[in-house]
Amino acid sequence: TICKAVIKNYNDKSTVLISTHLISDVESVLNDVVFIKNGEIIKDGKVEEIVGDSSLEDVFLELANYE
Repeated sequence: TICKAVIKNYNDKSTVLISTHLISDVESVLNDVVFIKNGEIIKDGKVEEIVGDSSLEDVFLELANYE
């Protein structure tokens, strides 16, 4: 997949921007996340701070229903 190719060729001195709804495919390699809905940032920060005891997928699903 494209995600595997990006991860395989990642340089730790670079920044990679990934836009996806497939959170489970990329969650293990993310340091920071930005959730955007209707063109506005609704949540952003370090993954470990946002996730807490749940998963990033759970946070995404909760925010997707946010009005």
